[in-house]
Amino acid sequence: MKTLTSMFVFTLISVAGILLGSQWASAAPAPLYPGQMVSGGENTATIDGEGGGETRTYKIYYTRDPLNKVAAWYEGKMPKKSYVGTNRIGFNGTKGSFLEYDAVIIWRNDSGITESDILDPLEEEIASGTAGVVKTSHSRKDLEAVKGKYVYLADEAFFPHFSADEKLAACKEKMGGGVSGAQQDQVSLQKKLEELARQGRFAEMQQYMSQAKQLTSNTTQAMSVSHWDEWIACLDEIDAGAFRSAISIRIR
Repeated sequence: MKTLTSMFVFTLISVAGILLGSQWASAAPAPLYPGQMVSGGENTATIDGEGGGETRTYKIYYTRDPLNKVAAWYEGKMPKKSYVGTNRIGFNGTKGSFLEYDAVIIWRNDSGITESDILDPLEEEIASGTAGVVKTSHSRKDLEAVKGKYVYLADEAFFPHFSADEKLAACKEKMGGGVSGAQQDQVSLQKKLEELARQGRFAEMQQYMSQAKQLTSNTTQAMSVSHWDEWIACLDEIDAGAFRSAISIRIR
């Protein structure tokens, strides 16, 4: 009798183990995208529901592959697509599992910059070159090549580790530093001359006239310098930190 009882208990435990194991298997995280990725850590979100809030935890990955390419791979791996948006596509997992809802979310944030932000400085240089202000050998053909390589930064990229807008602003300030500095020197000298004129110190004013001519020449020279290569270097730096999509895989 003890032997039969022991066998019965063992059978119940085995069946329970199989059922529990299959339940956990059905709740396994979604497969990992095979492309090159960078870990983005974990994120926890609370989803409001009828029975109260539900906490979901995701493992995040960043990839330079386009969002639609990543989504197409998951279409063949996940049971059901739950929603589709311009910059967000979700997939549910196995029905009835612990991780059924929003098992995989593929998304992309706005870049924070526009095509004009990327191309305007080069557009301005070409126009200034045509007018004879800037010494540049670049043409609209060169601009089209830049557009073909970098415009994705505005259209379909995001930057989780920095602000592209702030970086571009810093590059513009650096590029314009020579002109800005020369112009400030001119303004300072102009104020000095006006003060001397008010005081009737005309002889001293004459001493500064040659300096005024030199400062004007400095400004003109600074304005004539091409900053094309500097701007491309800035775009290269932004490109190195750009990703085209993020993948959130639900783990709890």
